[in-house]
Amino acid sequence: MLRLPIARRSRRLLAALPLAALLLAACVREAKPTRTASDDIISLWAQIRAWRAEAGLALDPTCVQLVGFAPAGSSTVRDCSHVPSRTALTRGDTCSLGDAICDNAETICTLAGELGDNMWAQDKCVSAKASCREIKSQCFGAVGQL
Repeated sequence: MLRLPIARRSRRLLAALPLAALLLAACVREAKPTRTASDDIISLWAQIRAWRAEAGLALDPTCVQLVGFAPAGSSTVRDCSHVPSRTALTRGDTCSLGDAICDNAETICTLAGELGDNMWAQDKCVSAKASCREIKSQCFGAVGQL
Protein backbone atom coordinates (compact mmCIF):
# COMPACT_ATOMS: atom_id res chain seq x y z
CA MET A 1 0.00 0.00 0.00
CA LEU A 2 1.27 3.41 -0.95
CA ARG A 3 1.59 5.71 2.01
CA LEU A 4 1.41 9.42 1.50
CA PRO A 5 3.00 11.75 3.97
CA ILE A 6 0.55 12.85 6.68
CA ALA A 7 0.64 16.49 5.58
CA ARG A 8 -0.37 15.50 2.03
CA ARG A 9 -3.23 13.28 3.24
CA SER A 10 -4.43 16.08 5.53
CA ARG A 11 -4.47 18.56 2.64
CA ARG A 12 -6.53 16.17 0.50
CA LEU A 13 -8.92 15.59 3.36
CA LEU A 14 -9.24 19.31 3.97
CA ALA A 15 -9.82 19.90 0.26
CA ALA A 16 -12.61 17.28 0.24
CA LEU A 17 -14.41 18.72 3.29
CA PRO A 18 -16.15 21.61 1.48
CA LEU A 19 -17.42 19.19 -1.16
CA ALA A 20 -18.70 16.81 1.52
CA ALA A 21 -20.39 19.69 3.36
CA LEU A 22 -22.04 20.86 0.14
CA LEU A 23 -23.33 17.36 -0.59
CA LEU A 24 -24.64 17.03 2.95
CA ALA A 25 -26.36 20.40 2.77
CA ALA A 26 -28.02 19.43 -0.52
CA CYS A 27 -29.42 16.27 1.06
CA VAL A 28 -30.78 17.94 4.18
CA ARG A 29 -33.80 20.11 3.48
CA GLU A 30 -35.56 22.23 5.96
CA ALA A 31 -39.06 20.88 6.57
CA LYS A 32 -41.55 23.52 5.56
CA PRO A 33 -44.84 23.51 7.41
CA THR A 34 -47.67 22.53 5.12
CA ARG A 35 -51.02 24.27 5.23
CA THR A 36 -54.03 22.06 5.41
CA ALA A 37 -57.57 22.68 4.21
CA SER A 38 -58.53 23.19 7.87
CA ASP A 39 -55.88 25.92 8.21
CA ASP A 40 -57.29 27.67 5.14
CA ILE A 41 -60.86 27.40 6.46
CA ILE A 42 -59.81 28.93 9.80
CA SER A 43 -58.09 31.82 8.04
CA LEU A 44 -60.99 32.53 5.67
CA TRP A 45 -63.57 32.19 8.44
CA ALA A 46 -61.62 34.64 10.62
CA GLN A 47 -61.67 37.15 7.75
CA ILE A 48 -65.45 36.76 7.45
CA ARG A 49 -65.86 37.43 11.18
CA ALA A 50 -63.68 40.55 10.93
CA TRP A 51 -65.68 41.82 7.97
CA ARG A 52 -68.95 41.10 9.80
CA ALA A 53 -67.68 43.21 12.71
CA GLU A 54 -66.74 45.98 10.28
CA ALA A 55 -70.26 45.86 8.86
CA GLY A 56 -71.74 46.14 12.36
CA LEU A 57 -73.05 42.58 12.37
CA ALA A 58 -72.68 40.03 15.11
CA LEU A 59 -69.51 37.99 14.61
CA ASP A 60 -71.54 34.89 13.74
CA PRO A 61 -74.80 34.67 11.81
CA THR A 62 -77.98 34.53 13.84
CA CYS A 63 -80.00 31.35 14.22
CA VAL A 64 -82.49 32.68 11.69
CA GLN A 65 -79.72 33.31 9.16
CA LEU A 66 -78.50 29.70 9.46
CA VAL A 67 -81.86 28.24 8.41
CA GLY A 68 -81.64 26.49 5.08
CA PHE A 69 -77.88 26.05 5.01
CA ALA A 70 -77.25 23.34 7.57
CA PRO A 71 -76.98 19.85 6.04
CA ALA A 72 -78.77 16.96 7.71
CA GLY A 73 -76.95 15.99 10.89
CA SER A 74 -75.12 19.29 11.15
CA SER A 75 -73.99 20.25 14.63
CA THR A 76 -74.35 23.99 14.11
CA VAL A 77 -75.77 25.47 17.28
CA ARG A 78 -75.88 29.17 18.04
CA ASP A 79 -76.77 31.29 21.02
CA CYS A 80 -79.73 33.30 19.76
CA SER A 81 -79.81 35.76 22.64
CA HIS A 82 -77.40 38.33 21.18
CA VAL A 83 -78.52 41.42 19.31
CA PRO A 84 -76.02 42.81 16.81
CA SER A 85 -75.08 46.44 17.04
CA ARG A 86 -75.61 48.34 13.84
CA THR A 87 -73.27 50.93 12.43
CA ALA A 88 -73.91 53.02 9.40
CA LEU A 89 -72.02 51.80 6.36
CA THR A 90 -72.40 53.18 2.89
CA ARG A 91 -74.07 51.00 0.29
CA GLY A 92 -70.71 50.53 -1.45
CA ASP A 93 -69.03 49.43 1.77
CA THR A 94 -71.79 46.95 2.54
CA CYS A 95 -71.79 45.50 -0.97
CA SER A 96 -67.98 45.29 -1.13
CA LEU A 97 -67.89 43.47 2.20
CA GLY A 98 -70.65 41.22 0.90
CA ASP A 99 -68.63 40.31 -2.17
CA ALA A 100 -65.57 39.50 -0.06
CA ILE A 101 -67.58 37.47 2.46
CA CYS A 102 -69.32 35.51 -0.31
CA ASP A 103 -65.99 34.78 -2.04
CA ASN A 104 -64.60 33.42 1.22
CA ALA A 105 -67.78 31.44 1.83
CA GLU A 106 -67.47 29.79 -1.57
CA THR A 107 -63.84 28.85 -0.91
CA ILE A 108 -64.64 27.55 2.58
CA CYS A 109 -67.42 25.35 1.21
CA THR A 110 -65.15 24.01 -1.53
CA LEU A 111 -62.50 23.13 1.07
CA ALA A 112 -65.15 21.63 3.35
CA GLY A 113 -66.33 19.48 0.45
CA GLU A 114 -62.78 18.23 -0.04
CA LEU A 115 -62.72 17.19 3.64
CA GLY A 116 -65.81 15.04 3.16
CA ASP A 117 -67.86 14.31 6.28
CA ASN A 118 -65.85 16.63 8.53
CA MET A 119 -68.65 18.25 10.58
CA TRP A 120 -66.45 21.10 11.81
CA ALA A 121 -65.68 22.09 8.22
CA GLN A 122 -69.34 21.70 7.22
CA ASP A 123 -70.36 23.97 10.11
CA LYS A 124 -67.92 26.63 8.93
CA CYS A 125 -69.43 26.34 5.42
CA VAL A 126 -72.95 26.76 6.84
CA SER A 127 -71.87 29.79 8.87
CA ALA A 128 -70.08 31.34 5.90
CA LYS A 129 -73.10 30.88 3.60
CA ALA A 130 -75.37 32.46 6.20
CA SER A 131 -72.97 35.41 6.53
CA CYS A 132 -73.03 35.82 2.77
CA ARG A 133 -76.83 35.81 2.66
CA GLU A 134 -77.09 38.24 5.59
CA ILE A 135 -74.67 40.81 4.21
CA LYS A 136 -76.15 40.52 0.71
CA SER A 137 -79.63 41.20 2.13
CA GLN A 138 -78.20 44.32 3.78
CA CYS A 139 -76.60 45.33 0.50
CA PHE A 140 -79.83 44.86 -1.42
CA GLY A 141 -81.71 46.64 1.37
CA ALA A 142 -79.32 49.58 1.04
CA VAL A 143 -79.92 49.61 -2.71
CA GLY A 144 -83.68 49.75 -2.12
CA GLN A 145 -83.28 52.71 0.23
CA LEU A 146 -81.59 54.93 -2.37
